[in-house]
Amino acid sequence: INLSGIVYLSGETDHQGITILIERTSPSSLIDSTHTATDGTYNISVETGVYDITFEEHGYFSHYLNDVVLFDNVVLANDTLNVHTTIINVPSQFSTIQNALDAAYTGDTVLVDTGIYEEAINFKGKAVMLASNYLFSEDTLDIYETNIRGSQETSVLTFNSNESSSSKIIGFKISNGNSGYTNGAGISCVNSSPVFENMIVENCSTEVRGAGFYLENSNSVLTKITIRLCDGNMGGGIYAKNSHLQLAQCQIINNFTNNDGGGLYLYNSTAYLDSCAILNNEGGGGGGIHCDNGSVLEIKKSTIANNIASSSSDMYGGGGINMYYCDSLILNDVIVDNNESQDYGGGGVNTTGTVFLADN
Repeated sequence: INLSGIVYLSGETDHQGITILIERTSPSSLIDSTHTATDGTYNISVETGVYDITFEEHGYFSHYLNDVVLFDNVVLANDTLNVHTTIINVPSQFSTIQNALDAAYTGDTVLVDTGIYEEAINFKGKAVMLASNYLFSEDTLDIYETNIRGSQETSVLTFNSNESSSSKIIGFKISNGNSGYTNGAGISCVNSSPVFENMIVENCSTEVRGAGFYLENSNSVLTKITIRLCDGNMGGGIYAKNSHLQLAQCQIINNFTNNDGGGLYLYNSTAYLDSCAILNNEGGGGGGIHCDNGSVLEIKKSTIANNIASSSSDMYGGGGINMYYCDSLILNDVIVDNNESQDYGGGGVNTTGTVFLADN
């Protein structure tokens, strides 16, 4: 069959050389490509099937067409590629955050205006900054009013392509994630270490681990993050496995888990908390924080209060903190207050490991 159309370069009269990449996804994989003529026209013969089509030219934003069904000759609608800019605006340039991220180059900023965006977003390894207007305004209202809201049974934000600290997200509310039996209803980071700043993660739910955040093999830094009203099977607020985390000026509040770690669950992980509040969380063991399998926890200038451990097991108490076969707990200038273990010991702290206390 024959596929044809016209693609223009914005502001140009010569449209020659635009690449049209054609990738068949069904019934089997095929890849072909062609280029435009001076007037922007293109024409290529392809086999029948379902295709993803990309229009690209260096220095311009690429355009994508997904799941295009080709079973007869097709003339695609005319398209225009716009000149690439290092600040990419949503929704004025791209209607969705995902499309803007897909078009971004390394070092770009995807700047999102206030509004509700019902998307499931994957960074796909992009070393870019995703930010709301808070980046420039420093007005917290921009955080509340720029909401990425879950609409599918998956994580709202996914990082699973070896993203580093060059991938940043700043100034959003993440809400209504419901990932079912997938870890990380709000945010999932696996083998990735992005940076999170000035965010709210709320009302997220999972049947498994990490309703707010799920982090595995991650060295992420979280600064001024509020995680609240999230519930899961383990780690209502955050579940971290084989990770090294830094949390500064974070609030983990009113989260719930059916098992352990209402606020934070650490498994074979290290976490440093500075100037944080772990409040009003509930879990089976470690209502506020549960540490397992050799984890190390260091907390300074923080408050752990009003958390509840509800398990009747003699292994799991610790209304505020439960350390189960962990290496060490360091508390420096920490308030541990009014926590409760309903059926076992350690209303404030229950531990099988070494504890270092200073100025608490």
